[in-house]
Amino acid sequence: MADLKLLNTNSHTKFIPNIYMYSNIVQRMQLLKGLMDGDGFASSKGASIFVTSSLQLANDVMSLARSLGIKAWM
Repeated sequence: MADLKLLNTNSHTKFIPNIYMYSNIVQRMQLLKGLMDGDGFASSKGASIFVTSSLQLANDVMSLARSLGIKAWM
């Protein structure tokens, strides 16, 4: 964990380590699915929504989704 700089992070300082952001497509899709399982939901109109208090994590999830060809915005 210390290698990834995740120790002492809290809800406002969470982020996705680069090793995961630049992994293969299958691993990135699994990561996005896991993040959505924890902090995401589907709106009544079918949009997938991810909620976080961390601006860095929000940016990371948006970049992750876009790297998979998914339209994403904040």
